[in-house]
Amino acid sequence: MITRKAARCAGVVAALAVPVFAMAADLPDVRSAVFVLVDISETWHRKGNESRNQAVLRAVNEGVLALNKRIDRASLVGYATIGDQAVTQTLVCNAIYRPTLITMTREGTLLKKEEELRSFLGACAKGTLLRPSAPWTDISGALNFVSRQVGQEQSKVDRYAILLSDMKEERGNRGVTRLDLKGFKVLLVYRALPEDDRNPKELEGRLELWRKRLTDAGARVSMVIDTGLVAQAVAQMANGNQ
Repeated sequence: MITRKAARCAGVVAALAVPVFAMAADLPDVRSAVFVLVDISETWHRKGNESRNQAVLRAVNEGVLALNKRIDRASLVGYATIGDQAVTQTLVCNAIYRPTLITMTREGTLLKKEEELRSFLGACAKGTLLRPSAPWTDISGALNFVSRQVGQEQSKVDRYAILLSDMKEERGNRGVTRLDLKGFKVLLVYRALPEDDRNPKELEGRLELWRKRLTDAGARVSMVIDTGLVAQAVAQMANGNQ
């Protein structure tokens, strides 16, 4: 049963899920886009994992706060799910973070203080974890979705994608999804499955296949286990920016 508090949180998140392009058009100085993609399949987003999921999302959010300090420019920030991807999928929530006293948007959510960004990220995490579990883990579909949120013609926008998943893709009978991740830095915050403990090489092989596929798609890829130094790994994604 969803509590009143949870329902209010879900309502806040729904209000924050406004069209990305409308917001970006109002802020032509946006030069970064940060997307958090959360696995809501039954293997990651299941009963018994609540505390662990909350902890890793807190770490990711702390990392996003630190990342935005290093970016030091207006940023689009959004949450998306990895599950049964659909053509009609939207971001769970999104906003533009621009630490300034000048308000330039006519619509959408504009965050101007770090505490506003912190509260926004917390609401996004809670709203994501309120989603029901999905029968599939369409990682390719989720990456394809966020890659289209900022047009490739906007070449000066630095793109970041943070994936929280066991990286075991299950897509049913869907065909191959071609990925174009040029300009993206992707961090895989991976989780070992019970069977991976019995056969660690299965996890190693899965991660290396994803590293190759994402690199071939144009992304720069890094990895961290979800019980590791997640916040630091997120913050370090800014390293090497021009």
